[in-house]
Amino acid sequence: MIWLCQVTFAGVGALTASQLATAHGWPVLAAIAAGGLVALPMGLIIGFLTIRLGDLYVALVTLTFGLLMENLVFSLGIFQNLGLGVNMGRPSFAVSDRAFAYLCLAAFAIVALFIANLRRSTTGLALNAVRWSPSGARTLGISVVQMKIIVAGLGALVAGVGGGFLVAAQTTALPGNFETFLGVVWLAALVTVGVRSNVAALLAGVSLALLPALALAYLPAWTGQIPALLFGLGAIGVAKFPDGSLEQAGEMFRRRLLGLATHRSPPPGGEFVMAGGRLVDAGAGDGARSPEVEEVPT
Repeated sequence: MIWLCQVTFAGVGALTASQLATAHGWPVLAAIAAGGLVALPMGLIIGFLTIRLGDLYVALVTLTFGLLMENLVFSLGIFQNLGLGVNMGRPSFAVSDRAFAYLCLAAFAIVALFIANLRRSTTGLALNAVRWSPSGARTLGISVVQMKIIVAGLGALVAGVGGGFLVAAQTTALPGNFETFLGVVWLAALVTVGVRSNVAALLAGVSLALLPALALAYLPAWTGQIPALLFGLGAIGVAKFPDGSLEQAGEMFRRRLLGLATHRSPPPGGEFVMAGGRLVDAGAGDGARSPEVEEVPT
């Protein structure tokens, strides 16, 4: 399910959280959770409307939805605030950058643990069956429509929560930070590193934040866009290895270890040849004889 509007759900969660925390006095974490819950039904609706479309049409419909939200909703004055955005504070116990970074890591760990448990559950096994063979899943009595709608809702929920944390990190909710085509760059970074691993998702987010910053800090200004181009090229390479570069590197490492183990293993014994009317172990030294050898007539 290739959706090009995940950044839109992140924007919905971010703008909702900023309004609740600033205009209505909600606690920051409660506002972030509420932003994810607001994005959840939107994901369910989009998933239901696109459930029977082909992959290309799903990508186009979700891209169109993102552009519509960007131009019709995110451009409202209540969110733009004359181009200044809406200020949003951090939780009182995580005001500093380091403390808030630990809070974000804790939130990521909770979501990752939930996803890992979901994959091992009955629902997760059904989702895996649908991913590999929708027709085979239907044969087993699994509702493909229901499974895809579940994925759509969970994806929107996680994106909305992530958008709320992003706004809290930046302390300002700017709709321009959630442009649809910026989300395509996010998707390219994720696909390049890996889409089926929580560790890959973490590395993709860290690399997406650090690589442009390092390029701007130590290289000329025009090199700031090079990481995005590299992520785009990496996404194209996924056609050859769809699990991403992290899984590909792990597979190469496993093959290298297997090759070293095979190279260092002792040669198999038990090979006997005839010598002087006797069966002699070919791997033994000259004149050596296996203790189980019996004389046989020549």
